[in-house]
Amino acid sequence: MSLNILLVDEWPVFRAGLAALFEGSAEFRVVGEADRARDAIVVADQLAPDLVILGLHGDVRAAVDVIRALRRRRPPVPVLALAAAEDTDTVAAVVRAGVRGCLTIGSSGGDLACAVRMVAAGSLVFAGPVAEQLSPLFDGFGQGEDSIALRRLSRREQETLRLVAQGYDNRRIAKELFLAEKTVRNHVSTIMAKLGVPSRAAAVAAAWGSSAVD
Repeated sequence: MSLNILLVDEWPVFRAGLAALFEGSAEFRVVGEADRARDAIVVADQLAPDLVILGLHGDVRAAVDVIRALRRRRPPVPVLALAAAEDTDTVAAVVRAGVRGCLTIGSSGGDLACAVRMVAAGSLVFAGPVAEQLSPLFDGFGQGEDSIALRRLSRREQETLRLVAQGYDNRRIAKELFLAEKTVRNHVSTIMAKLGVPSRAAAVAAAWGSSAVD
């Protein structure tokens, strides 16, 4: 069965380029397009896509509202965002809103296809320069008034959450931190409990929201 994708971007040429990447694939199917973020909710209600690819060229507030609205759907509709590599503020805003993944606009077709698969399967995907932007935002965990909620996390839990934010699965986190995979699963469960959130994505959003980035 194909993954049904909705493309949202204000640039017609950019949407056409994205659509061309999936054309002829039995794995993916572009079921619709919208040129404004605010229209994505109506189109998503009509077409029931499995995933939305959202270009972050225009109104960031509208993009944030769309991501939040799609998260509230039952079942939720995951969003994979495409941002300019240097646009740190926009990336921060959409992660706080609960985006499931974010790649740079210049990502390859192969990277995009891989990210679509991972996001549709429930994983977080923050790749390349976007992932590099995430790490510094976690460096201040446990320091200052902006990270009061995160003071509940141990240093090891902070390290684990930093890697979750970079899209690492439990196996890769275990390898990175020289831990048993079961220990990582326990850390992730404890992190979600301490932050009062239901998912890995929500933990990342909570962490970013309590950082110094507005």
